[in-house]
Amino acid sequence: MVTLIQLEYIIAVDTHRHFAKAAQKCFVTQPTLSMQIKKLEEHLGVVIFDRSKQPVVPTAIGEKIIEQSRIILRESHKLPQIINSFNDFVKGHLTIGILPTLGPYLVPQIAGSFTEAYPAISIHIKELNPKELLNGLKKDVIDLGITAAPVLDDTLFTKSLFFEEIMLYVNEGKYLKKTDDHISIDELDKSILKIVSKEHPLRQDTLQLAAYLKNTNGKTFFKYEGDSIETLKLLVEKEGGFTFIPEMSAKAHQRTQSARYMHLKDFKPLREIVMVVTKQNPNERLANLLAKHIKENVTPSLLNQSRGKVIGSLYE
Repeated sequence: MVTLIQLEYIIAVDTHRHFAKAAQKCFVTQPTLSMQIKKLEEHLGVVIFDRSKQPVVPTAIGEKIIEQSRIILRESHKLPQIINSFNDFVKGHLTIGILPTLGPYLVPQIAGSFTEAYPAISIHIKELNPKELLNGLKKDVIDLGITAAPVLDDTLFTKSLFFEEIMLYVNEGKYLKKTDDHISIDELDKSILKIVSKEHPLRQDTLQLAAYLKNTNGKTFFKYEGDSIETLKLLVEKEGGFTFIPEMSAKAHQRTQSARYMHLKDFKPLREIVMVVTKQNPNERLANLLAKHIKENVTPSLLNQSRGKVIGSLYE
């Protein structure tokens, strides 16, 4: 007979790729975990893990079994939510992955009020880059993610939350000689654009906007690969040039004496912020409550998609 405990153990080994670490996370001894996995393999008549490799990896059939095990466990976790819903009581735990370019600005707006509204829901928030966030969802390390669209994965479901303008942070000099806070694409010197590193959540947005800028003439406009929004801001302030900054970050900090925030005059680029969950989401009710709370507590203008053009649709 296959048990849920056995399924939890093989998922833990798949997640950590190490029997001892998996046992530690499951709060059991390694012999106990190994024995239960061996029993499951004998019952099914297959080998789930290739133990000859380090780190340990699933066999081809093992991958299929682990994938189905995740679905079974997600469905089993829905039972408490069904009971809570029937009793009209909201209780549970959510582990949330969120972009570093969003977390410092969104979380303070919603954390306290959500906890006050739903004191029986415990929240654990992790800042993750897009790749880590999607992997965390698939391996059930997190329950839901808050990230920027598009999410190109058919195994995941997205729910639109709001639309954030991508603004510019520009150094003094010719840009700050302007009397208003808008600048045309043609006025930007693409050779001094500061861009984020390969793993940074803003990289794809920045690349799309950079490609959209006119008259690049084949120039290399990537002067530096920074690791954070604050790094990029400091580079602009100290070294010159400009970079793209999300709206919530811009509104959270004032300009300095050497740089300021500006809007594109030609159009208003937006990035869509979405909630991402697995299609067998066991915490659907809690996720829907959080999504509703976010929409009710962000600046109302962020809900208005018609105020600009979503970056992913620039070429439509």
